[in-house]
Amino acid sequence: MSLETALHAHLVSKTEITAIVSNRVLFGDVEPSREALPQIVYKVHDNDALETLDGTLVDLQFPVVEFEIRSDDPADIDTVSDLVRRALLELSSGATIGAETVEELSMIDTGTDEETVVLRNDDDTVEVLRRTLIAQIGYRYDVSAVT
Repeated sequence: MSLETALHAHLVSKTEITAIVSNRVLFGDVEPSREALPQIVYKVHDNDALETLDGTLVDLQFPVVEFEIRSDDPADIDTVSDLVRRALLELSSGATIGAETVEELSMIDTGTDEETVVLRNDDDTVEVLRRTLIAQIGYRYDVSAVT
């Protein structure tokens, strides 16, 4: 199971999150849509496999994961941001997420800044608030799968 899939499964397993966003936990570059609010969109910015000076692959990876919480309701932004942050902090050292073993988790930025995107549909305009949370998740992976 990839880290992307494992993160999705972890977030949707939290009933407090799905009670607000339903199944709208989305991976990748997803444009805001007024029909699909509130939502969580996340991206994993992988880093290259690490090697030691003698060329040996290291079985640790530290990708940066960006979570964007979107809603037209400021209360949802606050609540969902807090729930995502708490779900991530459950992934302490030694925890497993999917088949991955978490070695370290750092919340790089708690994303207190909000951005507003205006969606226009005929005569209707909706302001979509976005808050970004950024985490770095260190985990061990199978180096034999890296070529």
